[in-house]
Amino acid sequence: MTGLIVALCVLVLLTAVLLLRVGVQVEYGRPALAVRIRIGPGYVRILPAKRKKDTLKRPKKGTKPKENASKPAKKGQTLELLRAFLPLVLRTVRRLCGKLRVDELDMVLTAGAEDPGDAALQYGRANAVLGSLWQPIVTTCHVVDGHARVDIDFNAKHPEIYLLAGLSMRIGQLLALASVFAVQALIILLRRTKNTNPN
Repeated sequence: MTGLIVALCVLVLLTAVLLLRVGVQVEYGRPALAVRIRIGPGYVRILPAKRKKDTLKRPKKGTKPKENASKPAKKGQTLELLRAFLPLVLRTVRRLCGKLRVDELDMVLTAGAEDPGDAALQYGRANAVLGSLWQPIVTTCHVVDGHARVDIDFNAKHPEIYLLAGLSMRIGQLLALASVFAVQALIILLRRTKNTNPN
């Protein structure tokens, strides 16, 4: 009975982990680019990274820097390997895009010019650009919470762009894609090894 309870608890925990969503949140605009990694309901900041105080180790006097002992791979072999993996990479990217969910998407284009006439022209162009971008994104991706607007600022000297995008997918979906990719990549490598070494 105890073993059954433990097995059920492990199954529930494993299911909860596989259903947990992971992703990335990108924010572009003032003051700078910010990137956060999503793990469940929380976020971990990646950019801008915290500066470390003088973590670089200075080489001692009289010591020469170590040379890289590994030999560079031949260009022909690298290109052939890339050519063999390209269809698999493209298929995986298409599957990944189909599984991704856009949790939040906020796009703001600000027309900025000191001259009211130039600002009005930029406002019209910004509306056209935002419309051409927004419709394909909404029709292609599953957008949960999305907003787009055009603002005008007579104090700004040039147009500005603000973007906040959050993408996520379940850990189970990510592991399934990674497993399919790993198996197919292994098959490609085994076939290449068999062709290069027929004996």
